Amino acid sequence: MSLGPPPQYGSGPGMSDGEFALFRTYVERECAISMGQDKKYLIEARLGRLLVETGATSYTEFYRRAVYGQDVGLRNRIIEAITTNETLWFRDTHPFVALRDEVLVRLATQPRRAGAPIRIWSAGCSTGQEPYSVAMIIDDMCRRRRELSVSPDDFEIVATDISSAALTLAQMGRYDRIAMNRGLGEEWAELRARYFETRGAVSEVIPEIRRRVRFIRLNLQDDFVHLGRFHLTLLRYVLI
Repeated sequence: MSLGPPPQYGSGPGMSDGEFALFRTYVERECAISMGQDKKYLIEARLGRLLVETGATSYTEFYRRAVYGQDVGLRNRIIEAITTNETLWFRDTHPFVALRDEVLVRLATQPRRAGAPIRIWSAGCSTGQEPYSVAMIIDDMCRRRRELSVSPDDFEIVATDISSAALTLAQMGRYDRIAMNRGLGEEWAELRARYFETRGAVSEVIPEIRRRVRFIRLNLQDDFVHLGRFHLTLLRYVLI
């Protein structure tokens, strides 16, 4: 279905209400992020630099280039600019305690086909803190609960996000001091010491944990049947 040409709105560098309506619809269509009427400032702030870089003289022209132009990279850059990569380690603590003490134990004791892994999907994984936290929890549980007769190799973690930039950082598994201070409080001090290697101002997730997470770029509006079936799906950051 053709979108048809956008109506002409203001020609100045600021975003008019009509231009906001165009981009608001565009963002929701491309990545299912719904923005209220009060988010005009947010879209304008995040897309302003891109507008200047493309040489567009108005948001209407910028919109035309994004929708009708051949530059697929521009569309991806718009999505990168709009998405909020907000994440932290062991967010809110109690979900991860429940995961370790109840959910994972239940999954580990359920009958399953010989050799079949327990599959976990972290959707909207951003820069990797959630899936890496899960991988650490699994390793810690296997160390503490020998009677369960499971190892970290019995689990498979798939992590997806729409942002290529966020996934690149996630795959590196390297975090600065600000990122490390977000969620890694005293209650997780033992895991922090065990699963990170400090290199100057940067902390790096140890290879044993990094290799347990498979990162894939995915827009949740697209078909994800190719990912297969999962025993546990984490959607906290999608819902946020």
